[in-house]
Parts: sequence; structure tokens; C-alpha cells
Amino acid sequence: MSERQRLEKRVERERVARKEAERLLEDKSRELYYANQTLAEREEKTRLVLQAINDGIITYDQDGIIQSCNPGAENIFGCNSSQLLNQPIAPLFPPKILLIPTGIHDPKHIEETCINRP
Repeated sequence: MSERQRLEKRVERERVARKEAERLLEDKSRELYYANQTLAEREEKTRLVLQAINDGIITYDQDGIIQSCNPGAENIFGCNSSQLLNQPIAPLFPPKILLIPTGIHDPKHIEETCINRP
């Protein structure tokens, strides 16, 4: 087998391998696209449920900073979400209820954050 024939075979093998890699990439991209669509639909359904229920729901991060709240939580605490978001959760609850350290939070935060609270 000549050098040219060996090179042609090698080029053909690499072309076939590249085509297969492109096909696999397209398949994975399509799979990821549909997974992201499904995730977005589920997130929207969850958001709608959380907005519709009367119970107050607050999510917070590992540092005890409020990340989200629903209208039920706004009603319970007499605040709108813009007053609660990115604020410490500790002042909203007695320390025994929370499983986060409360020593770093200002105890007057609740009065400053929820001005309209009865």
C-alpha cells in the first residue's frame, strides 16, 4: 500500500469519526434543549402555584438572606417582596424556629424592613 493510499484511508477514517462526533454533539444539543424547555415549564408551573397559594413561603440561602417570597408571605409580614428580598430572615422569626445563626443580624431589622407591619 502506497503512502498516498495510507493517507487517504486515514483521512477517510478521520472524516467518518468527525461526522460521528458531530452527530453525537447534535443529539446531545437537542437533548439539552428539550431538557431546558421542560425545566423552564416546570419552573413556571411551580412559580404559578407558589403565587396562588395563601400560605406564606420564603426561600433563603445558606447565609439566611431572603431570596424569594410569595404574596402569602407578604400578607403575613405586612411587607412587599421588595422590602424582604436580600434581607436577613432571622428578624422575622424567633431564634428557636430558625436553624441559622442569628447573632450577626440586627434585631431592629424587622421594624426597618416592614414599616407597614401592624
